[in-house]
Amino acid sequence: MSKSNGKPTRAVKSVSAEALKTSSLRAEFVPLASLKPHPRNYRIHPDDQLEHIIKSIQEHGFYRNVVAARDGTILAGHGVVQAALKMGLKGVPVVPARRGPG
Repeated sequence: MSKSNGKPTRAVKSVSAEALKTSSLRAEFVPLASLKPHPRNYRIHPDDQLEHIIKSIQEHGFYRNVVAARDGTILAGHGVVQAALKMGLKGVPVVPARRGPG
């Protein structure tokens, strides 16, 4: 961290477009039935928010992938999965979580 105006800031590492293209993290279309909510997910998506997500998916498609562990536990994207279920979709694009060092 560095300091700017007396407040700590974090340096952001930039990623080139080429690095993104060659990334090993490719989205796969995964059946909703194979995904399960994370037991410690504390976020609740009210109906109006889910309707907003549904409208966004209908108009623009999926602009952000769901992130899931190898066992199908959702790590990011619970609202997208809930919206897809309400829409009657069969699956969503999922990126597998990257493994940490070690």
